[in-house]
Amino acid sequence: MKLALVVPSIGRGPEIETPTVRLLAERLARVVDLHLFAMHYPAANGPILDSGFTLHPAVGTTDRFALRMGRTIWASGREHHRSPSDLIHGLWLHEPGTIAVAAGSLLRLPVVASIGGAEVVALPDIQYGALR
Repeated sequence: MKLALVVPSIGRGPEIETPTVRLLAERLARVVDLHLFAMHYPAANGPILDSGFTLHPAVGTTDRFALRMGRTIWASGREHHRSPSDLIHGLWLHEPGTIAVAAGSLLRLPVVASIGGAEVVALPDIQYGALR
């Protein structure tokens, strides 16, 4: 099975650390052909083989969601046409889930979008949650 996983970022080191995403990717890569599409970081040319999975990093950085969405959909489509994916998974609803749903619709692939928690909560006392 080939899985396209859309995530905000993946990194290790002083710039950015994403241990949850990295741990998930490394475990998934043991059982599927994993292609990880990172929207924010690293900002490098790819694809890059990393810990058993193929990383398709963002090319450049931008605060504009439409540009991140376009770049990520384009990269996932290019990879899908090279070698078809079976499923697209967006890790967190917004932004990865939104992008995964759009890419899945265009590529006619099934999509899974996971809720991480902050998307559906508002806790103003601690300034947490996307619904604030």
